[in-house]
Amino acid sequence: MSAAQWFAPLRARLARRAVDTALSEGCDPAASPRLAARARQLTSRRRRYATAVALEVLIHAIDRPPSGGHVRPSRTALAFNRDRMLDLVSVLCSPRPVYARGMATLELVVRDGTGPAYADRHGEWLAAELVRARRELDGETRPVRCAE
Repeated sequence: MSAAQWFAPLRARLARRAVDTALSEGCDPAASPRLAARARQLTSRRRRYATAVALEVLIHAIDRPPSGGHVRPSRTALAFNRDRMLDLVSVLCSPRPVYARGMATLELVVRDGTGPAYADRHGEWLAAELVRARRELDGETRPVRCAE
């Protein structure tokens, strides 16, 4: 195992947002050890479960009253997309394999405070991202070669 392969998982975690963005944009995980390491992390049972829990937290935010002190998700966008999010929770908790591109897209949706779960006031942007993530989880999109 080369040094690059040995440190790839650590480097992937440290640059998680950038690597997730690259994977979400369609970069082939085989393009670099760091992308491959992050793809393995994202598709692990543990990460899938954590992402499902994060989606459930967003779903429950629909019914919670606003509270101060932190970035709040858009309750309107979440309510508009409740069924899509529940479908994704079901997919993530199932034993069937998923593709890293879809997991990367979901990670960005649930964790990015400037993304559609938080900044979309009506729900269309979030809907588009969730539909895209669902297709990507199923491998309905093709990876592209990226410089990593």
